[in-house]
Amino acid sequence: MKSHALFAALALVFCHPVAAQKAPTPTEPPPASAQPGVQSPLIDSVVVSGRVQGPGLWKVSRGEHVMWVLGLVSPIPHNIQWDSIEVEARMSRAQEWLLPPSLSFSPRGGMLGGLFLLPQANRLRKNPDGKTLQQVLSPEDAARWQRLQQQYLADQPEVNQLRPYFAAEALYRAALRQNSLGRSGVVGETLERLRKQKRLKTVSTTLEQKFSGRQALRQASASAAQVDDRACLRRYMDWVEREIPRSKRIANAWALGDIDTLRNAGRSVGDWQVCRNVVASALESSISIRAAEAEAENRWLAAAEAAIARNTSTFATLPMHQVTSSNGLLARLKARGYEVEAPTPPVPPEADSP
Repeated sequence: MKSHALFAALALVFCHPVAAQKAPTPTEPPPASAQPGVQSPLIDSVVVSGRVQGPGLWKVSRGEHVMWVLGLVSPIPHNIQWDSIEVEARMSRAQEWLLPPSLSFSPRGGMLGGLFLLPQANRLRKNPDGKTLQQVLSPEDAARWQRLQQQYLADQPEVNQLRPYFAAEALYRAALRQNSLGRSGVVGETLERLRKQKRLKTVSTTLEQKFSGRQALRQASASAAQVDDRACLRRYMDWVEREIPRSKRIANAWALGDIDTLRNAGRSVGDWQVCRNVVASALESSISIRAAEAEAENRWLAAAEAAIARNTSTFATLPMHQVTSSNGLLARLKARGYEVEAPTPPVPPEADSP
């Protein structure tokens, strides 16, 4: 029970209103990585930059009613300008924008309650009893952390005071920066600008989970030493050490509209559940994170069918794995009798004649 209360407080730190309560929590895993395979070292090291088109849109239809779906990945190349002409055209004709299925964690009391509790919750970002990461990690993990901290966070020695859960997030952000990757900010900003410009109605299927921040914080100090969140940092160190090249390939494929690479991509290798469980522990119910995700997906499917029925044109965004995988949400719509068409891959420019 005490560990449960502490993690609710940790979730409060991530979900406070200043950071936008309904945004994905920072411990959300980097979603898409390519399947292992032999790849060019050049492709693994170079990240696309400049003006890009991104992938085309998937078409889901029944009769004359159509839903156009943009698949999203994260991270994406940081230094790109997204040429969103096709998306802008589809949003202009759409009656609604169906948002992706998601979970939201927020304290009861909303913005005011979150602001009152935030100073106390922020103190929980640090290890109990003033310990450093080197003191709370195993010798093997401490050596890995020291090496990665020197490589990516040498100018931020204060991160050594953070709990593993928060140090993992700092490491991830720094690794993205150094590898010219970003968290899809340019895409989200463009979509939001277009939504406002077109005055497009959004349809959300977010499953919101509330927790009692005050009760959690009252018990948190006494329970801090009993909580073990080291596995989450270990998982992020695995990603930094082994999976960045594959994430670069997926980021480049999204920017270049490489449908084949995106279709053959899978979700990140390894167990991200160890990190997701930290936030899930904030829920004051018996529901599991997997059950909550399944409920959010079912909500999205119902909302998609309703939107297609009432609109001649609907715009939607989904994580790429939900678009391309054989058991993703588009595959499930296809199984229900909807026509699903993938976009046509871009045609490479012809070489100049000699």
